[in-house]
Amino acid sequence: MFDLVLELLDFEVEAARQSAARRLLRAVPGASVPAVRTEWCRSNVLVSEWMSGPTLASSAPLDPAGTARTLLLAHAAAARGGLVLLEPRPWHVVVLQDGTLSLLGAGAALPIDGAQVDAALARLPASLLGEFADGPALLDAPAFARRGDAAFAVLDAARGLSFTEAALAASAGQLAAVLARLEVRTDWLALVA
Repeated sequence: MFDLVLELLDFEVEAARQSAARRLLRAVPGASVPAVRTEWCRSNVLVSEWMSGPTLASSAPLDPAGTARTLLLAHAAAARGGLVLLEPRPWHVVVLQDGTLSLLGAGAALPIDGAQVDAALARLPASLLGEFADGPALLDAPAFARRGDAAFAVLDAARGLSFTEAALAASAGQLAAVLARLEVRTDWLALVA
């Protein structure tokens, strides 16, 4: 565990993971990750290209449903590619002039076995998914709070989670908080299927 903490604090490792995330997200239309300037990176310095535009924390997107879809597909693609993005935050999503979403903080990620992602998603308990297991559902602040309460109710079961499942759960919780701000109704599970 100590090695994992040291890895997360090393910006050269973070730069390599950000570059990997950038490669993985090239396949997701409307998503991008800033390019790393490796020549300037050190263990205590990370430099990447500047992304200019409003963040989801500072303004509402013109297309909330498209934004939600892009964010969910980007995180799913990264996870299936073997990298869990740990810091989905509204201030880490820059909406570029062309509408592309640039994900900042993508280097704060953990390598996982991408082949285990779908199996981990299939093992999510129905009590945790609630209305999201049955098709289109509105993800807003009240729905997010209900799912958070459900997560606490199954917390005992969390002790048996694999590393992949625990990393996915942490990322999914953070991502759900970002998506709830968009107040979109869609079939969330079908999007990542």
